[in-house]
Amino acid sequence: MDMSFGELIGFVRQSKDVNGIIKSVHDMFDVANLVTLVPGIVKFMQLPFIYPFVAPKPTDKAGMGMLRNVADKAVEARIEKGNVKNRRDLLQQFIEYRSQDGEALTRLELENEALTPM
Repeated sequence: MDMSFGELIGFVRQSKDVNGIIKSVHDMFDVANLVTLVPGIVKFMQLPFIYPFVAPKPTDKAGMGMLRNVADKAVEARIEKGNVKNRRDLLQQFIEYRSQDGEALTRLELENEALTPM
């Protein structure tokens, strides 16, 4: 997380899986396996009458939703406080990115990109 958000989570210092983040990453592998083994399951899960019930939510206590919450909070803190540690982490790179037209990433794009390196 230090490379991604410029903040330590505390895995080494506390010698444990802080807030179940490591378990949540491992749980994502199970979902990824299912998605790759069952063609069409993603399209099925994205149906409007199913997606709200199966989609990860930032309020989830584990899994992809919880990881989304971690990433969203990191983006929010960086936008509100700026890069107070003057770090060259991935999040700062995403914030400074500009398209060929000079457009910055939207907040949603920043949150999605911040989730990727986890």
